[in-house]
Amino acid sequence: IMGNGGADGFRFNATTNAAALTTLEVYGHLAPGTAGPAEDNAGDVFEINATLDGVQTNAFGQGGDDLFHNIGFGPFFSGVRHFDDFAGNLSVDGGADSDTFGFIDVSSVNGADTATLTNASLTGASVGTIAYSALETFFYEMTQNDDVLDVLSTQTGTSYLLTGDGGSDTISIGNLTANFSVNANGSLASNGGSLDAILGPITVMPDEANGANGDDDILNIDDSGTAGL
Repeated sequence: IMGNGGADGFRFNATTNAAALTTLEVYGHLAPGTAGPAEDNAGDVFEINATLDGVQTNAFGQGGDDLFHNIGFGPFFSGVRHFDDFAGNLSVDGGADSDTFGFIDVSSVNGADTATLTNASLTGASVGTIAYSALETFFYEMTQNDDVLDVLSTQTGTSYLLTGDGGSDTISIGNLTANFSVNANGSLASNGGSLDAILGPITVMPDEANGANGDDDILNIDDSGTAGL
């Protein structure tokens, strides 16, 4: 699917697969090698509310300031605000210019998220893996339950905004949350984390900042495995 000229809007909400469909690709302008007008650098909007089981979904913003989201921005204003229908893998490529990934799981009925964020993917927030590249802004808001997010690496050139939405949330940067448990002698179970792979800046926003008053939240940061600065 190709938007061609102008600022385009795409909405992904199918939950029933077509026969023999294994890959779905959507381009803000034109697929590589396709004859047509030059890149218009228009900002496109991809409202992604669902991905299909057994289908690799690829969204390419290409030129322009593109937005990938499930929140409810225009032109459709119908974002579902959860990952419950993400049954297949999703890959988001912002392309050139300033592109934004804005996904939230606040309306989920599937319980708490236990997710892992790296410089290339978000896993555990949905059944399918969410891969990403060439983004300037990455926003992820978890469920209203007691969520866990492990941040092991971030991408150069991408700014991250991470938050819970009620509940007692734990965000760990540089190591796994499981490694912050306390041994009988009072020491941490951490096997030595590192911030060397944290290349994009991270802002951790408290629940209260978006009007969702949660319980006590925990922020763990571990650089103990790094020999020196």
